Amino acid sequence: FFLDLLAMNRRLVQTTGTEANDMLRLPSYLQRHPGSGIYYFRIAIPKSVASQLKQREWKRSLRTRDPQVAKRTARLLSLQAEFVFAQLERMPMSKKVQPTLGLAIKALTKHPDGRVEVRGLEMDPDKAEAELELLRALTQDAPANTPLPAPVSASETLSTVIEAYCEEKVHDGSWTAKTEAENRAIYTLLLRILGDVPVKHLTHTQARDYKATLMKLPAGLNKSPLFRSKTIEQILAMKPKGMAITTVNKNLTRTSSLFDWATRHGYVDRSCFAGLTLKNPKRADEERAAFTREDLAKIFNHKQYQSHRYRHPHYYWLPLLGLYTGARLEELCQLHLEDIHEEAGIWLISINDQGEKKLKTHASKRIIPLHPKLIELGLPDYVAALLDKRETRIFPELKRGRDGYSTAASKWFSRYRQSIGLFNQSPPKDFHSFRHTLVTELKHLGIPEAEVAAIIGHSVTGITFGRYGKDYQTQRLSEIIQQLNFEEVFSTVQPYKT
Repeated sequence: FFLDLLAMNRRLVQTTGTEANDMLRLPSYLQRHPGSGIYYFRIAIPKSVASQLKQREWKRSLRTRDPQVAKRTARLLSLQAEFVFAQLERMPMSKKVQPTLGLAIKALTKHPDGRVEVRGLEMDPDKAEAELELLRALTQDAPANTPLPAPVSASETLSTVIEAYCEEKVHDGSWTAKTEAENRAIYTLLLRILGDVPVKHLTHTQARDYKATLMKLPAGLNKSPLFRSKTIEQILAMKPKGMAITTVNKNLTRTSSLFDWATRHGYVDRSCFAGLTLKNPKRADEERAAFTREDLAKIFNHKQYQSHRYRHPHYYWLPLLGLYTGARLEELCQLHLEDIHEEAGIWLISINDQGEKKLKTHASKRIIPLHPKLIELGLPDYVAALLDKRETRIFPELKRGRDGYSTAASKWFSRYRQSIGLFNQSPPKDFHSFRHTLVTELKHLGIPEAEVAAIIGHSVTGITFGRYGKDYQTQRLSEIIQQLNFEEVFSTVQPYKT
């Protein structure tokens, strides 16, 4: 395994950037042998059926060096394997089945009326003879260079449209790794509900059924061990508490975007998934609550602010920065030391997307003057001390992950809120509540909306301010920031010790 890994690493170094990207974007069930270049299909057997199939994983050569052919073939084999898994999960443990996944797939038979089944259980009749021929060829023990039947064209199946859409969004840089994972989870659920059907055959009835099913499914469907190994039908039979309206709408909106794209690219004539979102009874400002003065007192009158008992610097600085800047957690966690500097006697924080840093929207790029309290508590001194150590980032202890630099910080603040009694509240309160707190304070101070938007990084609606308005001068923004007054909740906060 490790020799294969080293060989693949050498191959990545030697290939062009495009080839390397293609290799790194391979699905988890598709692997390329570093020596021969032959692609292999490999899938883990779910624990729920492993005892029936008498194996933990199944691996077969795809007998091709063409990545596109391998992807299409592996996708087909993956879908059929998942179908077999789902059917076996429904069968009683005492019922005798084929001893291996390969043999179970070979047991797929096609009836004269078009039905396809495995051991008496039906599957999608739209899969034709070419698929069965390919699947049976894949389960045979043959030399790696034996040619396979041409994969059946799946250009109109839901899974292929999803894959083409996702690949384009990743390729053109529209999605981060986090966004891709989130969208793929949504589209996997779409496939679980509708099946891998031809997209041209989808109807408004199926779209309505998809929406109705979403409304009945629980949140954390793929995370909870209670639901992880169950089919959609089994989950619905449990009558769980449905997911929040915002989550349902997120799924519906992403699915609508998928089919808008499919319409523009000729996969479907029209979208059946447009305009299906639910009316949310909550106002936008009720989705998350701002922190009250009592909440802030609990946060900042803690022992870590009284006696410097913080394990990492971000434990001390992140809540303070969140309160006085309204910046998003990731915006703060990814800051470089050069982003905090002094200009014309005003200390500033630059929120930008230089280097590896990411921003939510174009409007998120902004300059925020530091509040005098942050200077009093020693933020410039903290930055200077890190510069002396030749560090580059404001929180070097935070490591970059798939979702950026904020994962560990988010988990810590969740534990911190729980320890001080700010947990499981309705509306919920989390780090983003600092942002709401700042907006609420500025609103109460009578600050115009356009100036508030300039501080928190929102775009301004309306042609006058949106198209022709210029960035506000830092002096004006500094005057606004200085009006914020939270002194009553900082009675015990001690300056940071470098």
